[in-house]
Amino acid sequence: MDLDLKQLVEAITKEVVNKLEGSAPSVQPEKIHGNSPGGLVVLGGGEEGFDEAFQTLKSIMGQDCHCAWAISKEAREKLGEEGLKKINLHMKNVEKDVPKEIFNMVKEVKAVIVPILTMSDAFKISSLIGDTFISKIVIQSLYMGKKVVCATDGIFLSLSMSSKETVCTNSRLDARLRERLDQLRSLGIELVPLKNFREHLSELFNKTTGEKTVLMCSWAKGGECGGCGLCVEGIPANVEAIVEAGAARVGASPGVSGDIKINLAELIDHTLLKPDATKQEIIKLCEEARKYKFASVCINPTYVSLARDLLSGSPVKVCTVVGFPLGADTSVTKAMETRDAVANGADEIDMVINVGALKAGDYNLVLHDIKSVVNAAGGRLVKIILETALLNREEKIKACEISKEAGADFVKTSTGFGPGGATAEDIALMREVVGKYMGVKASGGIRDYKKTMEMVKAGATRIGASASVSIVENKAAKGDGY
Repeated sequence: MDLDLKQLVEAITKEVVNKLEGSAPSVQPEKIHGNSPGGLVVLGGGEEGFDEAFQTLKSIMGQDCHCAWAISKEAREKLGEEGLKKINLHMKNVEKDVPKEIFNMVKEVKAVIVPILTMSDAFKISSLIGDTFISKIVIQSLYMGKKVVCATDGIFLSLSMSSKETVCTNSRLDARLRERLDQLRSLGIELVPLKNFREHLSELFNKTTGEKTVLMCSWAKGGECGGCGLCVEGIPANVEAIVEAGAARVGASPGVSGDIKINLAELIDHTLLKPDATKQEIIKLCEEARKYKFASVCINPTYVSLARDLLSGSPVKVCTVVGFPLGADTSVTKAMETRDAVANGADEIDMVINVGALKAGDYNLVLHDIKSVVNAAGGRLVKIILETALLNREEKIKACEISKEAGADFVKTSTGFGPGGATAEDIALMREVVGKYMGVKASGGIRDYKKTMEMVKAGATRIGASASVSIVENKAAKGDGY
């Protein structure tokens, strides 16, 4: 029998909420400085298999292991005073206030070790959402070019990593879980079962920690390097993985030479939302999306299940709209639309904000409206359509602030059915308000390569367009566009 997707969404949502309720660990900054540790072991605590993971890792590393420990409040409570004393006898114990001290924690070490990676943290990390104890540390480590090793036991529990031995009877769920693992690997994370940690970590912990980490960045050979490990010239594969996951900007040193690749297709939601769209047109849309490897197809809800089947096995996501195109539906209606879309296979939700409520200053209603969709999406990507052509500057700013507060992943300019589309000025304003960790999608009236690049340069990390093929082929498109 297939797994009830609604139950799965509710279970994952509950797990994420439980994680976020834990408070940050206490601060003891003096213990990490001086003799730099080789690795940082991150224990979030509270997960299934915690005791086994702790004992296994402790036996692997031994008494002479030179490492530090980042231990959450939950983990400290689970270990108790005696358990913490045992760590202190043999290893440097580090307890940090993650929001303030995470950079200093990570920069001192060669590698970060996560002995228990749960489903919720795996989703957060692969989506570059750093709002839990483990996800913040791992994302910062990846950004700084550190080696990250995670045990996958907490993700699958009884599901084996080997496709030949899998015990999952739901093929769709199995495919989703494995897709999540591939996303983590694309970011450079080493994923191994806990029982195999010894062979992966022995080299790290047996070497002296005085040696300097070899930087992969080519420009470091001729001058001082910041050590981020993400040089656009030296290791472009890492940069492409970060951009694919949603990064808005990537740093580069002066004098970078050669071509810097921009895979424009991966920024585009290939869109067909006209009311008279036919099944054959949706099939063609999905075929084009597969061919050009667009980020997603954005379609009306009635075609979600069709698109899911057509795009199965491809990296292209299925995006659909909620409260479209007016945004005047009730919050309950929008939440139900979202749940139905998720059940049918939607990966991303583009929701239209309640424009009237925003303009009337009813910000609590707008906030509740967005939160209802974010909660119903169960961790899937949610983009909030502002319909910027109907808003003044202050209203645009407020809409972005509320969207960010509600936990949305993106803010988006337009439906394509309003009085105006995306402008570089609006994109720049939206980027300024939401900051660098939230997505900005430009949509409405984007029909050619020049306009697309204008939006990207202004700060857009996703483009919504019906003229997608013409854009990636750098041709001028004519006629009405999304």
